[in-house]
Amino acid sequence: MPIFQSGKLALFDLYTSILLTVMRNFILLSILLFQPTLDAAMDPSIRFYEINKRGQQERISVPGRNDAGCNPFLKKPRSYRFNQVGYEYCTLYTERSCPEGSEIIARWSGDGPETTKLTQGGRWILQGDSERGIKVGSWNCKLPAE
Repeated sequence: MPIFQSGKLALFDLYTSILLTVMRNFILLSILLFQPTLDAAMDPSIRFYEINKRGQQERISVPGRNDAGCNPFLKKPRSYRFNQVGYEYCTLYTERSCPEGSEIIARWSGDGPETTKLTQGGRWILQGDSERGIKVGSWNCKLPAE
């Protein structure tokens, strides 16, 4: 019997081998090309959510949502839920300029212990004067120590 199998079976094996090599190389190239995109997705970021007049959840547009430190809102939005990724913790305030004494209390999923230091996650329910949330004047997020 020759080194290569005879007939259609040998040709099928050759095509299969070539196809698997091309697919493997495509997957490796894709991983290398999209790695910067995956890293950018992990940048520190915050999000605020409100309940609209129809009772639906909406994300609030937040300029500077990737900036650490104290950040004021120009107009205080009413927010009922908060999430953050990439920060050690964030603190929210009812007043602008992050003044001490105006910290907003939140609970994880609405039933955890009360706290003003909101760690990573998306289930922080803000304790407000209305079922639609509380007016937020500013926020202060701390980057993790490296």
